[in-house]
Amino acid sequence: MAFLELRSSQRFLNPSDPRRAHCIRRPDRIVYGVAEAVVPNGKPPVRIYIGSEPGQYRPERVLVWSVLEHRDPARVYEIYLMKELAGFDRRGWTTGFTNYRFAIPHYAAAQGRAIYTDEDMAWFADPGELFDADMGEHGFLSTDDTETSLMLIDCERMAAIWPLEDCQKKLKKEILGPSIRAHPGIRGDLDPVWTARDDDFVRGQSKFQHWTTLHTQPWRPLPNRFAYQPNRTGDLWFDLERSADAAGFQVFRADAASPAYHALFERLREAPPSPNSRRPRAVDDEAARRLERDLQAGGNGSLLELRLGDDPVAALEKRSDGIFCCGLLEYLPDEDAPWVIDRIFAQADRFVCVGAENGDHAIRLEDASELRNSPRDRSWWMEHFETAARRHPHIHWTLVLGEWNLSVEHRLSVREGGRCWTGTPRVWILCDDNEAEAREALALGESLGWSCQRKDLRFHGIGRLETGWLGARCTGLDRAVSSRLERPWPDVVIAAGGRCARVARWIRDQDSGRPRLVQLGRRGGEVAEWFDAMVSPADARLWPHPNRIETSSGRLGTSDPVEGADPVESVDEVESVDPIESPLREWVIKRANGSPKNRRGTTRPQQGLEYLCARLIERGLLIPPSASRPAASGTTVHDGEQVARRVRHLLGLTPA
Repeated sequence: MAFLELRSSQRFLNPSDPRRAHCIRRPDRIVYGVAEAVVPNGKPPVRIYIGSEPGQYRPERVLVWSVLEHRDPARVYEIYLMKELAGFDRRGWTTGFTNYRFAIPHYAAAQGRAIYTDEDMAWFADPGELFDADMGEHGFLSTDDTETSLMLIDCERMAAIWPLEDCQKKLKKEILGPSIRAHPGIRGDLDPVWTARDDDFVRGQSKFQHWTTLHTQPWRPLPNRFAYQPNRTGDLWFDLERSADAAGFQVFRADAASPAYHALFERLREAPPSPNSRRPRAVDDEAARRLERDLQAGGNGSLLELRLGDDPVAALEKRSDGIFCCGLLEYLPDEDAPWVIDRIFAQADRFVCVGAENGDHAIRLEDASELRNSPRDRSWWMEHFETAARRHPHIHWTLVLGEWNLSVEHRLSVREGGRCWTGTPRVWILCDDNEAEAREALALGESLGWSCQRKDLRFHGIGRLETGWLGARCTGLDRAVSSRLERPWPDVVIAAGGRCARVARWIRDQDSGRPRLVQLGRRGGEVAEWFDAMVSPADARLWPHPNRIETSSGRLGTSDPVEGADPVESVDEVESVDPIESPLREWVIKRANGSPKNRRGTTRPQQGLEYLCARLIERGLLIPPSASRPAASGTTVHDGEQVARRVRHLLGLTPA
């Protein structure tokens, strides 16, 4: 079934060097020296090259942190980030960094040793142990002839075998296989303690872990593409991230910014933005309106303004009551924007207000050249703002994004979080004529402990359909008998059922996306990205998503049956009574795991019927029983208080 092998067409579909203007000539280098008050041991620096790509900031950060957590304090460690390198033809690559690994001997000047790792890994022992391992007569060590996600490389020997020109122009299979066949013994095997993948990890024995199965990666980088399922070793990754958060760790920081950061501000010092340069005013105007409200609520204290051309390292040396940043963050390199965001939060005492143009945009400098921004997905901004907000919960933050809808319509998106100016978040609870669902929504509102107001809605005609696909509008809403929906808009909207879900999304649109939405029940939450938090019964078997909270009983706040509610069966009962779907799912799952090893040496099929079955699971078209049973997933909650805690965490709002 060769037609299922999509990689054959990727050589023609994947563009070479996307975001060409942001590509760099050499990997960024970060040096961690000998710890203070420690005598150097005299061993050579441990050089680690990491293959990564934009959008993988979280695993990249955790990987570097795992090095620092397990390093020898008497030794120097050099980290090289191989991301967006110029000169490579990336058509046909399965990742954005596939061939970078073979260019390491060139970047290391054909001297000494180097370790290569993908970004979706973590160390649980000192990398120096692998760096000092006996290589015998081999030029590099890897898992097997095709698996090179972790390698120990003798750069002097491999420089001639992997010339830079081949790495830039050839496919991986045209480099790796021929080099092994032409030089017998050039490759050796890594010790098994360094080769654990997914469930292979043995606690207390394995020294390295690779989360390679895309739809079980703990950090869930692409929720729009994959239906993520629980990972048995995911707690290892989250423990590392929590420790990095507690330490305030960033890969780059104010006293060690990336080379691209220094190059940007050197360029701006030589050629500041032209006074005649045009920038969309909608973001600036909306951010200014939000700033005025923050100043009034915050007591009109001291304010620090950051604009393009202001170096955050120097500007953020002193604290202020509030910080207003507009037209700056979108031009910063991907490597530096996270630490700048965190530092803005750290140097503010009361509030942060940020405006950014998220669409592809350029401004003209005084030397007549153009400076382009770095378009980023809205989820990227939310990830970094919410991470910073968790470290600084006393800060009220506002983010105004300008976005282009299908490159035609310019729209504003406003998100807020952190400390609420009104004391406690104002909550609207939308209820229709289904009293059972209404009681669920009211029970959640009571468990949150915030200021709640009930809004009764009634529908007629097509509006009575229980679906979210009618759009974010008030279709069929009988306004004559329904509660009034008007300003001031709430901070949070809780909706139960598909009819109320549509109205909740309409309310959010009226305030440029600022209100947070919580959806309850089996219907209305077909697309996870529509809501900030979703609460649904486990037996509904909706797509897994980071924002979805599954309940074991489908009822909140009480273990007693709700009058008028549909009877809820246990998950095990639902699994056993379906005479067609259950056997079909079992067969697909068996075929997906039918081949114990493929040509990459993994348990993830790459072609044929096994490939198709694995993709059905990966894309969420079929959810295996292990992903929906409470005992296996570890993510199912059992009472209203647990649900309320999870919802508060997802919303990121803090009462004053």
